[in-house]
Amino acid sequence: MKAMLPIREIAARAGVSVHTIRYYEREGLLPRPDRSSSGYRLYPPESVRRVRLVRALRSLGFRVGELRSLSGVLDNRFPRASVRARIRAKRDEVAERLHELEGCWKLLDALQTCRCRGDCALIARLLDGTAWNPAGAPRPPRMRKRSGTTKENRT
Repeated sequence: MKAMLPIREIAARAGVSVHTIRYYEREGLLPRPDRSSSGYRLYPPESVRRVRLVRALRSLGFRVGELRSLSGVLDNRFPRASVRARIRAKRDEVAERLHELEGCWKLLDALQTCRCRGDCALIARLLDGTAWNPAGAPRPPRMRKRSGTTKENRT
């Protein structure tokens, strides 16, 4: 019989917190562990490898739901072609996000160097949603005019 490890040992070896281990377990990324007679979680030593892999995939941008669907990869029993397709899709998603961030960077740069005095045309375009809208991001709501309120009425 293999020596089982307590949760704190798995966490220490994998370089994560105990809370992370519990979260991965709750989300189905780690199988439910055996329990000691006193109720403590006891994991097989190979759980360290699995936690490290989950952590690495999370750092690459894989969401928990995506990792659940890749549980075969975590168990080292998944067809390579399918894994490559999922990695390619994630790579494409990251490329799209990089493109969006580049647009964001350019807009922030323009805002930072803006020399407007008074009303800023760039800010006005941001408010009406025409300055920048990354693919898939919802457009900001249009500003509604106050009914019956004019500049003269407010003073």
